[in-house]
Amino acid sequence: MPYNSSQLTQNIIILLSLTLLGHPSHATDKGLERQQAGEPERIALVIGNGNYQSRPLKNPVNDAQDIAQALRQLGFSVIFKTNADQATMENAINHFGKKLDGGAVGLFYYSGHGVQSRPFPALNNSNIKQ
Repeated sequence: MPYNSSQLTQNIIILLSLTLLGHPSHATDKGLERQQAGEPERIALVIGNGNYQSRPLKNPVNDAQDIAQALRQLGFSVIFKTNADQATMENAINHFGKKLDGGAVGLFYYSGHGVQSRPFPALNNSNIKQ
């Protein structure tokens, strides 16, 4: 089955919705509240890189925008970057890590090219040349 980015994004949004809305304390008559008293802050880092010089991608920025919007609706504070170079991604990741130090709940979403470098995958910034 070929990779379908839109379907993946839809599945992630559904999964996040079920995870965050599944607990009765998150639901109200008017929808989702930003944050319940006593709950940790929700922070997300969302990166969409598609503007690659050698093999551009059409969907990552749109997918990242959709995810960021859905996370905001679920009460997340979102750090959002598109077509980020290496320095921008490192700064965003460092900023995200500092925000998590206080015991916040974190979610990281990346859409774009990646490579497998044993034992961990690596993210490719948008300035990679082939």
